[in-house]
Amino acid sequence: MTGTALAVDPSTYALFLLAAATLVVTPGPDTLYVLSRGIEDRTAGLRAALGVTTGILFHTALVAVGVAA
Repeated sequence: MTGTALAVDPSTYALFLLAAATLVVTPGPDTLYVLSRGIEDRTAGLRAALGVTTGILFHTALVAVGVAA
């Protein structure tokens, strides 16, 4: 077989790019939580950010060793 590329319809590609950009700029629940705590108090915002980051790192470590999916 020769190197043939799959042709993607330009309108489908544009729709994909729009959907991907929308997902990238939409804040998730963890971001909204940290922002809401940070508005109340700077220290509370920093603690919330540390807690969310610790949870993400812990979950990533579990995925890396095959315990969580």
